[in-house]
Amino acid sequence: MRKYLLYIFLSLSFSISASGFQSRMDTLRWESDSIIIGGKRTVHFAQIYLPDSEPTDSLPVLYLFHGFMGNQYSWEEKAGITALLDSLIEGKAIRKLMVVMPYCIPRDTMQAVQLRSALYNIFHYGRLKRGEFERTFSDMDAYLKQRYPMQADSACSIAGLSYGARVAANIALERTYKAVGLFSPVIDKHQYPPADSSYVASYWVRVGGVDFFEPSAVRFRKYMTRHNLPIDYATTDGAHNWRNWRRYLIDFLKQYYPMTASQDSIELRDSAKQVVDSIIPFEPVPMFADSIDIALPD
Repeated sequence: MRKYLLYIFLSLSFSISASGFQSRMDTLRWESDSIIIGGKRTVHFAQIYLPDSEPTDSLPVLYLFHGFMGNQYSWEEKAGITALLDSLIEGKAIRKLMVVMPYCIPRDTMQAVQLRSALYNIFHYGRLKRGEFERTFSDMDAYLKQRYPMQADSACSIAGLSYGARVAANIALERTYKAVGLFSPVIDKHQYPPADSSYVASYWVRVGGVDFFEPSAVRFRKYMTRHNLPIDYATTDGAHNWRNWRRYLIDFLKQYYPMTASQDSIELRDSAKQVVDSIIPFEPVPMFADSIDIALPD
C-alpha cells in the first residue's frame, strides 16, 4: 500500500483578468515515505494551476516538469505560465485544463529548502538520475485525484524541458497518457518506449537546431520511426532556452487541448491566433544559472 502523509496547502494565489477570468495557483507541500533519506520522510513541493478559482467540472491535466537547474516555480518565473495560460484559455485558443508543476528532486529535510534549488540540484544530481521523484509520482497523483476534479490519465498529458523531459519519459513508461511532450530532451535508450508495446502515447518532440541536446533527440526520433511508434518531431530555430520552451508549450497545448469542434469557427480560430501571437514575446526574469537550463551528461 502506498503511503503519502502530511499534505499541506501553503497558499493560494489568484489571477483576475480585466474581463473577470479568474484562475488560481495553489502551492503544495507534502511529505512521503515512499523514499526515506536518513530515516526521515522526504519533502515534496508543487505548484498547481487551475483555470477557475473553484473548479467543479473534471479537468484534463498536464504534468509539467522543470529542467535540471530549476524547481516548481520555474515555469512561472521564467515563462510567465499563469498569464500565458489565462490568455490562451480566455482567448479560446485552448480548452480549460489543470497544470501540475512539481519539484523533481525529493528533499531530505525542510531545512534543505533554504538552499538555492540550482545548488541543491547539483549536489544531489544522483537523486535525479536514480529517478527518486518518479518513485513518488504515484503518491502525488493519488492525492491530487482526491483533492481536485481530474479526468482519467488517458485524457491527460505529461511534458518537461531538458532533464524534465527525461522525467516525463520515465513516467510515461509506466502510465497511459494522451501525449508526452519532450522539449529539448535529455533522453537515452532507458527512456525509450518498448518497440513491442501494445500502447504508446503520442510523443511530441521539439528541439532547437543549435541545441546541444539535439543529437539525443535525433536518436530518439530514429528509434521511434524505425519501430513505427507515434512521434511528432520538429527541429526549430534557437537553442536550449526559455524562449523556445515557452513556444513549445504553446504549440503543444494548441495541438492536444484545442477547443472542441462544436466551439470552433473561422472567427474563433482567428481570435485564438491573435491571442497566441500577442503572447509570444517574453523576456524571462534574469535569475541565477538561467541564461540556459543545463543538464549533466550520463
